[in-house]
Amino acid sequence: DKVLASGGVYHLWGHSWEIEGHGDWQKLESVFAYIAGRQGVDYVTNGQLAVKRPKKLLMLTHYFPPHLGGIEYYALNIAQQLQKNHGWEVVVATSGERGWALKKATYQGLTVYRLPYLLKLSNSPLHPLWPWWLRKIIKAEDIYIINAHAPTPGPADIAVRVAKGLPVIVTYHMRSMKKGQLPADWLIGFYEQNILPRTIKAAKSLICASDVVRDGFLKQFRAKSQTITPGVDAGFFTPAASLSSDTVLFVGSLNKSDAHKGLKFLLEALAKIARERPSINLQIAGSGTGQSGFEMLVKKLGIADRVKFLGGLDHPALKKAYQRASVLVLPSTNDNFPLVIIEAMASGLPVIGTSVGSIPELVEDGQTGYVVAPADSMALAEKLSYLLAH
Repeated sequence: DKVLASGGVYHLWGHSWEIEGHGDWQKLESVFAYIAGRQGVDYVTNGQLAVKRPKKLLMLTHYFPPHLGGIEYYALNIAQQLQKNHGWEVVVATSGERGWALKKATYQGLTVYRLPYLLKLSNSPLHPLWPWWLRKIIKAEDIYIINAHAPTPGPADIAVRVAKGLPVIVTYHMRSMKKGQLPADWLIGFYEQNILPRTIKAAKSLICASDVVRDGFLKQFRAKSQTITPGVDAGFFTPAASLSSDTVLFVGSLNKSDAHKGLKFLLEALAKIARERPSINLQIAGSGTGQSGFEMLVKKLGIADRVKFLGGLDHPALKKAYQRASVLVLPSTNDNFPLVIIEAMASGLPVIGTSVGSIPELVEDGQTGYVVAPADSMALAEKLSYLLAH
């Protein structure tokens, strides 16, 4: 009991001939029974002690905080919960800086390996030595199981090829990555038809971020998959005391490769109703390679005085942005289960989204917001005007 209270280790030694000689087998059994009945005690034999090891999970994802994004914070939350509440030690492998130097550090209690990259293909970092580095990490960290996040090509595909018998769990966050842009869609089509199926077949199991993914894009793997939808911390994202008026919020990447987030259509919708609502303003939380193009469009539409680019926001700053807003608008042309929608709802905001992916399941049309057709700036303008007026 003293050892248990102090968090130490208690060794119980003895030879069978000594126990036999003193007739103490019954006493020993009572000691074992007492130990087994105590809470918080982990007891092992000498043989087990030699092979006992902590449960270690390797999480692979192309990007990880402090890099901003929904999948990034989802991965961070899962890793921290596994480590804090479920007895796992989580090691993260993710992309780092351009070059050749592999870096190991600690981020919010997690061991994180930052793998260098040599080039980016449609925002996907790549390096020919990633398989070699991952083999070294798996061996050095004594990994027990691997969780790889997709759809971005790379982490999951490499994981199943370097696992060497370790179970690989693939978490798939998206539908098809095709964006209606050539020649990128040719490469994406080749990957999704030829490489991705082999990767999932080799994986132990598949976690889909929504039923839209499980029953649609990846329906051929339904037998080995299950749906686990993402969540957010409703204790962190909380409503403001009252909603502001005429402040529209967009949260998303501004990278050229993420044009499917639909900011172009929101800007066009804002221009259509700017005259009738003199105080309307748009806050854009995000950054990326396409920002200069959006800034040019804002000037062309004559709404430069109504639009503010906030840059990429970390969670504390994003929380404040939700609390300053009247409505979140996410006019995606391709999406699955956008975390920003449930973050906004947890913050007490109505949401205007599009009829793609799981958005119609998240937004109850006419109740918690409105759902419009994708790429329809006129419909978006009408719903936005109506919602702000009521």
